[in-house]
Amino acid sequence: MKKLGEMLACVAVLTVACGSADGSGTSATVAPTTTAAPTTTAAPTTTVWVVHTTTLETFGDVGGSGSPTIGVDGYPLISHTDITIGVDGNPLISHTDIPNSDLELYVCDDPACSSGTNVTLETTGDVGWAHSIAIGVDGNPIISHTDATRDAWELDGCEDPACGGDLVLYVCDDPACSSGTNVTLETTGSVGWDTSIAIGVDGSPVISHYDDTNEDLELYVCDDPACSSGTNVTLETTGDVGWDTSIAIGVDGSPVISHYDATNGDLELYVCDDPACSSGTNVTLETTGDVGFRASLVIGVTGNPVIAHMDRANEDLELYVCDNLACSSGTNVELETTGSVGWDPAITISDNGYPVISHTRWNWDEADGDLELYVCDNLACSSGTNVTLVTTGSVGVFSSITIGDDGNPVIAHQEYAKGDLEFAQVMMPVSVVADQ
Repeated sequence: MKKLGEMLACVAVLTVACGSADGSGTSATVAPTTTAAPTTTAAPTTTVWVVHTTTLETFGDVGGSGSPTIGVDGYPLISHTDITIGVDGNPLISHTDIPNSDLELYVCDDPACSSGTNVTLETTGDVGWAHSIAIGVDGNPIISHTDATRDAWELDGCEDPACGGDLVLYVCDDPACSSGTNVTLETTGSVGWDTSIAIGVDGSPVISHYDDTNEDLELYVCDDPACSSGTNVTLETTGDVGWDTSIAIGVDGSPVISHYDATNGDLELYVCDDPACSSGTNVTLETTGDVGFRASLVIGVTGNPVIAHMDRANEDLELYVCDNLACSSGTNVELETTGSVGWDPAITISDNGYPVISHTRWNWDEADGDLELYVCDNLACSSGTNVTLVTTGSVGVFSSITIGDDGNPVIAHQEYAKGDLEFAQVMMPVSVVADQ
């Protein structure tokens, strides 16, 4: 089982492999895969990438000791980030206040996030883990997260079924989330890990998550936009599956969910047959190496899923491009292979329809990270440019990315040594923006 402590250790890139288990159930469908290595070019010396960086919130050792502040549990005080654009065109960033175990939201005052307000949303229990943010049909943020109050890491190694996590949802009352309601959705077993949220075609949230007790991929389907009720569906049970879930709504209105098979080290995709996901097909996409780690999914302009992920065996950044909505076939592309790259990848689609991926380059000798951005040259990402954006401090951890209203990427990430919440606005070169 994947305990919270193991998750944090993996996140802090202090380990290469985390957890294994076996399981039972039906076999997954394997998608024929073509592996391709694109031509990766360094940014020309005449190209100027303008990056505006801002420290939004500070945690832990703000004096900068050069090593992460360690909590009482023995793990670094760093947090996931997830970013989206609010109805006013300004970024919203969900994150965890790890020292206090609270769910928080940073509300930017402008597109560059030069100022803003940090809002503490939920403080009861050990909350805010593995969060994911979306904008509801009413224009207000909605955030899925894990309540780890019952988890064994806090209960001195408890293995009783009563120990574990719960799947919860914070529903904001207004675009700035000045108030809201925290709703507990699922409590059976240790559930709600690695959450990812999307808004379904009926305007109600759907939330993919990992069941740590049974090592399964699950989906919670809300009955209404406020998720006052809903149904939890077990999707895939073969092996230890459902790690690092990432969800999107396909062009047919049905959810698709990428996830990591920790038993085999494979990238997998669950394709729902209908909006409620009453049935579906699990497809194994890529098996070469230890792939699918920290996968991030988006629907491309062709209507087909595109998935950024890491090959932990080779420490490479990779991209799986599906040939169709069901992803019955596709191409796995090795994007960046020099050094230890591809940590915490996050993907979005630029205004020109091409994928862009934020990720971390890790320097093992210095225990130091850089924030990088891979910009694809075409829909299939057969070539592209990898750009180092920020190098000051140990940055880029837990990055999340979206496209701002000006057509340029905005990225939230963590500074590893201090545990600070950071923001980067990337002004792409004219030669790149001109294609958009």
